Amino acid sequence: MTKSLVISVFALFITLFTFNNSFGQVNKNTIFDNNSTKETPDPFKPHPGEPEKMILVKGGSFMMGCQAFDMIDCDQDEVPIHKVILSDFNISAYPVTQKQWKAVMDSNPSTFQGDDNPVENVSWVDVNVFIKYLNEASNKNYRLPTEAEWEYAARGGRASKGYVYSGGNHLNSIAWYESNSNDRTQPVGKKQPNELGIYDMTGNVWEWCSDWYGAYSPGEYKNPEGPSTGELRILRGGSFDRWARDCRVSYRGNSSPNTKDEILGFRLVHPVKVDKPTN
Repeated sequence: MTKSLVISVFALFITLFTFNNSFGQVNKNTIFDNNSTKETPDPFKPHPGEPEKMILVKGGSFMMGCQAFDMIDCDQDEVPIHKVILSDFNISAYPVTQKQWKAVMDSNPSTFQGDDNPVENVSWVDVNVFIKYLNEASNKNYRLPTEAEWEYAARGGRASKGYVYSGGNHLNSIAWYESNSNDRTQPVGKKQPNELGIYDMTGNVWEWCSDWYGAYSPGEYKNPEGPSTGELRILRGGSFDRWARDCRVSYRGNSSPNTKDEILGFRLVHPVKVDKPTN
């Protein structure tokens, strides 16, 4: 009798153990079912807020500031010209669009609505919040261009032909400005690009840079980031409501980092990936 009882208890234990294992296995298969409708994020798929196209700007040196070929009297803050040496960087081919902004911020502050129009009415502070969220979502390191990077890219980098504006000397073919814009922003990428294939660096919207606004100084500078403090942030490129003089590649705008306006937008820069040496 005792032996039969032990065998019965053992059999019951085996049954319970098998049931529990089967139940756990069923749950495991359910959770990781390949036919599940739950979407797994793809680490190789770009976030919709990222630029459609980035342009590699090979590093080099250039003379920054207003020069003789600008064909117009220089403003005081555009001189003295000074030598700048820059490392490689990537810059977005277009200003950030409203479609990109909405994908990250789930809102659209722009006055002139249109997915392919540049986002505007964004302050320097707003832009940096956008960049923070985009970097968290994409696991990238986007940022605003420095003023020196912006001017070097606008001039065409190593391929520069010395144009007054970004991409040419005839403004109508390369930019939306006060004479052809119908007093509003226009979809990006509709005018001719510059020597590097970058669009809308002249006109459409002013573009925020990372630097504080400050006076130029003579000398030679490597990867300058502007003054360490200030009250105003740099804006470059002119906008749809500006005349030709303000659209020159050397022209410097500025505003409070909290300013929002229908003429203010931005584009992104991303560092160049440096491959680690192999042993």
